Amino acid sequence: MTFRNLEDALLKEVGVILKDMQSLTADDNKSVGFHGYLHELPIMKSDEDDEEKLFPFYIIRIAEGTTADDNDCWHVSADIILGVHEMESGGHQHILTAIQRIVDRFASVPALGAFRADQNMTWQAGDEDTYPYYYGAVSITFSVPKANRRSVYG
Repeated sequence: MTFRNLEDALLKEVGVILKDMQSLTADDNKSVGFHGYLHELPIMKSDEDDEEKLFPFYIIRIAEGTTADDNDCWHVSADIILGVHEMESGGHQHILTAIQRIVDRFASVPALGAFRADQNMTWQAGDEDTYPYYYGAVSITFSVPKANRRSVYG
């Protein structure tokens, strides 16, 4: 198992968790589900690219990992960053609902393939007025298997 395997599995799973959430886009069209990205939003390559098309989104970002000793697995920190564009009221509620779904999923069923979510999750909803954009994040540490130490490498 690699850290990239965790990143890919988390990208897929969060997409499933948020697949039926609805919001309104900047042009008042209904959007169902969230767009998922690894590490960052895509770069806009021309002036004609519309950043509004990125919303609603979630970004999976693997932040860091630690291990205590030879017998300990990796403890890998993953951040899930959420963003919605909502012209009508309810953007903050969309973020809170998305956060609730994510933390409930990993609190009730911590397994994600070979990975296991720790129960000391943290989350945060944006507290500044950024209308019509609303943001939030969930941080989860996952236990990730690591290779056994060998006496001779190669």
